[in-house]
Amino acid sequence: MRVGVVILPQFRWPEARARWVSLEQRGFAHGWTYDHLAWRDLADEPWYATIPILVAAATATSTLSLGTWVASPNFRHPVTTAKDLLTLDDISEGRLIAAVGAGGLGWDAQVLGQEPLGPRERVARLDEFVTLTDLLLRQPDTTWAGRYYQARNAMVVPAGSRERITLVVAAAGPRTIRIAARADGWATTGPIAAGDDLDRWWSGLADLVRRFEDTPRSTAAIRRRCPAC
Repeated sequence: MRVGVVILPQFRWPEARARWVSLEQRGFAHGWTYDHLAWRDLADEPWYATIPILVAAATATSTLSLGTWVASPNFRHPVTTAKDLLTLDDISEGRLIAAVGAGGLGWDAQVLGQEPLGPRERVARLDEFVTLTDLLLRQPDTTWAGRYYQARNAMVVPAGSRERITLVVAAAGPRTIRIAARADGWATTGPIAAGDDLDRWWSGLADLVRRFEDTPRSTAAIRRRCPAC
């Protein structure tokens, strides 16, 4: 088991740098930060941007894998996201774990003026987001006309960075698990309905694992990420 830690993007860089360096020095395998614009009861507190933090963390460390927990289609577009990931992968020398999810219903859902999507629409958007992001990171020139995203001659050079970038999909239901099965890894926070009941949570997580095992996958060696397991 490889253990990682989430560092909230709340700290000014001198303190944040010390935390990221400490993770590496203590032997943790990976470090993550939340990809939100604000977070629940911390909304009135400092909250910095995900990608710049990970870029800075990449320059402060040398072996620690760095991940987004998890990139949100609520306020990201695959074209600009692919450029960010390409750059972060280059600076970190291949240590990036690009984890993406469907996007929640909290602060980020309406921040750009859009109406929040229902569960079915958010899953469909995630499917398109993952598919297009994967294409952008594999080929130098991409044109796409989808339901949620458009791209016209989007240039991502050098092409083929998906050969190094680990693409992970957060999933806790049958439709999102099918999307995750096409990626390099599966991330989950486990069954939300379990609340603080740990026995129920572990039982529900085991059910999710069995469901994932029963889903046809693109590779037998898919990686799994869980913030509590």
